[in-house]
Amino acid sequence: MGSKRVYPVFVTLMLLSNVLLTINVVAQDIGSEYISFSTNRNGNYDIYMIDRHGGNLQALLDGPADEIHARWSPNGRYLAYASNENADFYNIYVMDMRTQQRWQLTNLPANDTTPTWSPDGTEIAFISDRRGEYRIYKIGINGEKLSQLTKGGDDWGPSWSPDGQWIAYNTLQPDPPHKRVYLYIVSADGRKTRRLATAVEKGRSAAWSPDSKKIAFSTWELGIGPKIAIIDVESGNLRRVTLGGRVPGGRVFMKYAPAWSPDGKWIAYVSDNLEVQHKTFLYVVDAVGEERAESIRLTTHLSTNISPAWVPEPFFSVSPSAKKMTTLWGKLKQHE
Repeated sequence: MGSKRVYPVFVTLMLLSNVLLTINVVAQDIGSEYISFSTNRNGNYDIYMIDRHGGNLQALLDGPADEIHARWSPNGRYLAYASNENADFYNIYVMDMRTQQRWQLTNLPANDTTPTWSPDGTEIAFISDRRGEYRIYKIGINGEKLSQLTKGGDDWGPSWSPDGQWIAYNTLQPDPPHKRVYLYIVSADGRKTRRLATAVEKGRSAAWSPDSKKIAFSTWELGIGPKIAIIDVESGNLRRVTLGGRVPGGRVFMKYAPAWSPDGKWIAYVSDNLEVQHKTFLYVVDAVGEERAESIRLTTHLSTNISPAWVPEPFFSVSPSAKKMTTLWGKLKQHE
């Protein structure tokens, strides 16, 4: 583990009109209104933000390297993400969105990615292939107290429960004569693991409900194909959220990377593009499921859009004395 490096970053985010961006939003709803994600619409992967209705697209981090798998700290001040800017490997960075300073949390010659925050904001769990197959580790945000949490399979997509007790993840494990992907949870200290369900494939993350009682994840239903489903952690009961990803002719398209809104009403997710291969769109669906209302497509650009995460309300510095608040970002880059 290398020493922690702290340095200012002047991110190249500029308004087309070279002025400050002003967004008026209703304070009590802002935490459920904006979603950050990574997109390669400009070549490399950058981090953008869009509202729940598919409008107000804004670039948050727009640099020469990839910035992927961004996750917000619970207080909305910090953004953890993976970037390959310093090497051929991805490492974890943390950006202070208020001061625009950041530090590199990991710097081994290995791929460290998919960070997820502990509810108290003091630790980050992530996957790393530093010992061969991907395992889940956790580390303090000061770069200290690194520990390995999982040992058995090839593990992906950790998600820390809001109550702090468990981390959900997908793992590829032997299931003779083949291998199979399962949804697991591991205790925050790494001492206990529990298998919950069969997932679709490794690399597809899960998402906890705000009350830590349910998990949204990508799974497969015979005759229907891949779908977003919700599992009750205690009972194991499953219910479908999205319709299956199978279309006439037998073609299958993936639905994955669910992200549960802080108010529990919505689930954002990624879906393959039916017209163009290797391109993906972001969608949002009522957490009750598509039986109530169809999913809403948020992105239309023919690019790969991944890793949705709901932006916490504190990021917008809501004034407690006003029903509405005005948010200013200096020199943000606004796009059509």
